[in-house]
Amino acid sequence: MSEDPKQIAQETESLRKVAFFGIAVSTIATLTAIVAVPMLYNYMQHVQSSLQTEVKFCQHRSNGLWDEYKRVSIYKE
Repeated sequence: MSEDPKQIAQETESLRKVAFFGIAVSTIATLTAIVAVPMLYNYMQHVQSSLQTEVKFCQHRSNGLWDEYKRVSIYKE
């Protein structure tokens, strides 16, 4: 059941390449996550802030329109 030393060396080299590739991919994924997550959070915070401003503007305009409607409906009666 003894294996050929050349075959063992070849298999060892193949597994070494697979391990190196796996470590490289996981390192790149980790570094990407370290950079991407804060950037995504910052972008989402910016979008939420912009939308909050727009919502307040729309509420103000809507309240003004309701006031105008109430004023006009009083004159019609």
